[in-house]
Amino acid sequence: LYIECNLGDPVLSRMYSVEYSLIPNLAIDLLNQPFCGLVDPMTFLRITLALTMAGILITVWALHRLLSPKPNAFVLLAPAMTFNLVTAMGYLNYLIGTFLFLLFAWVMLRFDVLQRHRVLAFVLPNFFGALIFLCHAFALGLAGLFLFGLRFDDHNQRSWIARTVWAVLLTGASFVVPFLMALLAERSVSACQRDRSGKA
Repeated sequence: LYIECNLGDPVLSRMYSVEYSLIPNLAIDLLNQPFCGLVDPMTFLRITLALTMAGILITVWALHRLLSPKPNAFVLLAPAMTFNLVTAMGYLNYLIGTFLFLLFAWVMLRFDVLQRHRVLAFVLPNFFGALIFLCHAFALGLAGLFLFGLRFDDHNQRSWIARTVWAVLLTGASFVVPFLMALLAERSVSACQRDRSGKA
C-alpha cells in the first residue's frame, strides 16, 4: 500500500511498478486509493480491520435476531469467523468479503427476496457477488453455497434431484457477473505473465 501511494518516489519507482488486474484480493488496494496522502497505510489498515470486524459481528447479530428472536450463546462464536488459519493468505480481503457475504445473507433473508422480488433475486446476488469477488474467492464460495441452499429449499415440493438441478441452474444464473469476472481475471493474469516473460 505504501508503494501504491508513492509511485512518484524515484527510489521506489526504480525497484517497483504497480499493475492492477481484475483478480480477487484486490479490495484493500482499491479502498486504500482515495486515502493515499491522507492517512498512512498502517493506520488505514488498522481502521479498516476494526470496522470490518465490527461489521461482521453486527451483521451476525442481526442474522441471529432474524432467525432466532431469542438470543443464545451461539452468537458469541461470531468472533471465530474473523481468525482462522485456512484464510491466512489475503486475510483482510477475506474479512471484507465475509462481511459482504453476511450482509448479502441478511438482505436476502430479511426481505425474503426469492419469494417477493423475482428480479432482485438475480440482480442482488450478481451485485454482491461482483463485490465479493474483488475481496476473496473463499468468501465468494460461501455466498454461492448459501444461495444454493436457499434455492434448494425454495423448491421443496420437487424431488431432491429436481431441486438440486434447479438450485444449481438458478444459483449459476445468479452469479453470472462474478463468473464472467473470473474469466476476465484468468485472461488478465495470463496476459500479464506473457508480458513478463517477454520482458525477461
